[in-house]
Amino acid sequence: MSELKPDLNAAKTFLDLLGKNGDARFRAFPHKHTPPEIKRQLRARKINGEGSGDRVLKARSDGLGIYLVINRGGDDKASITECIAYFAEFDGTAEADQLQRVNDSGLPEPSIINRTGGGSLHFYWLLDTPIANKALWQSDMKRLAGYLGSDKSVNDPSRVMRLPGSLYMGPDQQPIALVETIHVGDGRYTREDIISALPNDPTPLLEQSSPQPANDRTAERALDQLYRIPSRTPGSNTRDEYLRLLWGLAHILGPDRAGAAMAVHSPAWAAEEDLVEKAREANGTITDGTFFEVAKNDFNVTDSTADQTAARNGKSSQQRSHVDDDEPLEELISRKVGELLDLRLLTQDTWAKEMALIAELGWRGLKRHDIEERMYAALANRWKLAISQSHNKKRRGRSPNQTREGEQQQMLVHGFLPWKRDAVLFGAGGVGKTTAAVRIAWSAITGEPLLDFEIPGDITGKVLFIGSDGGTGAYDMWQNAAEDLGIANDPRWINGCTHWGADEHDGIGAWSVTPAGLQELKTELEENNYALVIIDSWKAVLSLAGVDFGIGPVDTIVRLIQALIAKHCSGLYLHHPSGNTKGKGISGAGGNQNINQIPYAVHELRVEPVSDDRAKCVRWIAHKLRGYVSREFLYRLAPDGFQIVEGELVRNCRDDILITVSDLEQMGTATTSYAIHNLLSTRNESTIRNNLTKLRQDGFLKKTGSSWHLTAKGKRTVTELTKTHV
Repeated sequence: MSELKPDLNAAKTFLDLLGKNGDARFRAFPHKHTPPEIKRQLRARKINGEGSGDRVLKARSDGLGIYLVINRGGDDKASITECIAYFAEFDGTAEADQLQRVNDSGLPEPSIINRTGGGSLHFYWLLDTPIANKALWQSDMKRLAGYLGSDKSVNDPSRVMRLPGSLYMGPDQQPIALVETIHVGDGRYTREDIISALPNDPTPLLEQSSPQPANDRTAERALDQLYRIPSRTPGSNTRDEYLRLLWGLAHILGPDRAGAAMAVHSPAWAAEEDLVEKAREANGTITDGTFFEVAKNDFNVTDSTADQTAARNGKSSQQRSHVDDDEPLEELISRKVGELLDLRLLTQDTWAKEMALIAELGWRGLKRHDIEERMYAALANRWKLAISQSHNKKRRGRSPNQTREGEQQQMLVHGFLPWKRDAVLFGAGGVGKTTAAVRIAWSAITGEPLLDFEIPGDITGKVLFIGSDGGTGAYDMWQNAAEDLGIANDPRWINGCTHWGADEHDGIGAWSVTPAGLQELKTELEENNYALVIIDSWKAVLSLAGVDFGIGPVDTIVRLIQALIAKHCSGLYLHHPSGNTKGKGISGAGGNQNINQIPYAVHELRVEPVSDDRAKCVRWIAHKLRGYVSREFLYRLAPDGFQIVEGELVRNCRDDILITVSDLEQMGTATTSYAIHNLLSTRNESTIRNNLTKLRQDGFLKKTGSSWHLTAKGKRTVTELTKTHV
């Protein structure tokens, strides 16, 4: 078989047909089945502007497939200015069937048909006059896909499609086929030419005008009332009232969620009719108040009539909860919270069922943040993570010098982050938190010392970098930081760091602290040997999960993540404070104080003013690190990495200290800190003090009063050191 090569003439012809006169915007993506570690290296790319031709060729040589934004304007929906064609794509259907389906549709002859080489044909109907109304065009595209049975996701104004003349690249970055144009027609069509061939709009105005709840409070209020209305029993001559109720609910929630909620509420009715489809058939005038009007007038339910509603069924409000009347309230709440947690751990959409449970728990007197607090606590309990402050009935108390095996504190990054502990790193936007985090990750991977502590780490291993702040741009920020530090192409970095972030090409959203997200993290940590997890940032992972940063269960979530990560490795959390942090110390992290009070260590970055004798640099402040004194120093990013501008260096003088203590003990003289420093006068006093503390933490030294003494472990080490120095 001859070698597959791109066809530049075919690409140019296609661009000319679309009227792309030097303003083409390209995208490059790895194949969707490319192994994750390779996909992270290749990464998706946006290509436009000057030099785009060379960058397209580079992406192709890297094994990426080449795509084109079909419509005019920018790279996203908001920046598209005109829609120049209707188009459709089929997946999982034989080419002959795709052609037959379009030929039998009654649509005009396609202007262009492209064959991708992956089994799919792309059909284009070019417009003689572009459509500026993007919402109208998108609605038309949904109708077209629904009628043809083609890919329903092909409707975004900024949608990209494969470029003819490019190569269809496989998961191994090798070409599979040439993307080619197999038909070009003369037709240029009006919108009416296309739309007139389609059946009446299958997507009613109701769905288009209110696909999402107006606000959470309105949705919760409606669902609270719904679950205090008796379930509909088919044959009870109540269909008209319940239809109006359903349509009113659809105006608040959107048809899909309203239909799903009503199916949970009235399963017998749902068994006979498709309630989602019924929600789309709203007749008459429907407004925000329709649901509440029907609930009040036809079912005698308002925001404060739970007992009146239950009385219609001859039941008390306690009986109306679909549970055993004898179940204690706290047990009932715990069971319902457990059911909510089970739903949140699923990856499919369970919104209607969740809202039903939240409404019922609200009826029991729980506020929304109370429900969330209980749910995360239940998750920690289910995973046997000790986050509660309560007493577990075990006997307290340990005698002095009762050190358990493995308790001597090791350091992942000396001076910054202990092993299986966590730290928060905060600072204003643009100060360089991501770059600092990437440098900490590099120390965790390689064991290299960091900044003012010239002591190699005790532990090394892989790093999981969760970039949820910045959306799809988080990956580029992470990669750019690695490039700035000169490590991006180092095999240790490529093989040692995994990035989690939003991926537009694969349809993956940013990670957050939802129960399902935490389950994903738990599984990842159990299946991989990580040394460090970095979360960027706290606010992002909380807000994406719908957690209120002010009154939400931040305390419980921080402790849960702390306990989950600490079972496996260390954790580092990036945080963006609000306002000026200068002079505020540890409280400068701002927002919810659990962010800085719970972690083991707290570090701050602050940009220093530029002066005549000093270029721009950053002040690093170690506010809290148990076992170390607070310290601060200045650094900057130099061409060869981080460089200390001002501050004392902590060098690895531990061997000298151990030998010195041994010599003093043999002479029978004092082994105080002063005596040790007197013999090591070339060393800085704070360096000796920090190393003495570390040697005691690691079990090499013990302290009696003001004197230092070698432990058995320390004596063995000195013996080995003495042999190497002979």
